[in-house]
Amino acid sequence: MNWDTFGTSSLAVLTEFMSIEDLVNASLEDLVVFLVDKSNNRFSNPEATAKLLQNAARDSYRLDKALYDPLNATIAASLNCIKTLEKEVKCLDKAIEKAVKRLDNNQFQCLVSIPGIGPILQLV
Repeated sequence: MNWDTFGTSSLAVLTEFMSIEDLVNASLEDLVVFLVDKSNNRFSNPEATAKLLQNAARDSYRLDKALYDPLNATIAASLNCIKTLEKEVKCLDKAIEKAVKRLDNNQFQCLVSIPGIGPILQLV
């Protein structure tokens, strides 16, 4: 899954912290461990990232607690839609790639050997 905007760590924060207060009240050490784990240690400075995340949570607008469950359900539903659509895109990409390979495999291989050119872009 290509989660540029919604990286694995971002998704984990959205889905595993049930409220802003949970995020704000998490110990810095626990949050660093969480980020290292969820990002597969991809943050160059996970402690600074954890502090930034907690500061953003502290400065954010607080919703009424009665809205947490519906908001979390809405976020989960939206993320499920994104995941489903990305699976469909992968299926379509494979179908397009198969079709293009049948047309002229030599030209296909030449085009996809160029960095940044994939089967979809080469059709444009």
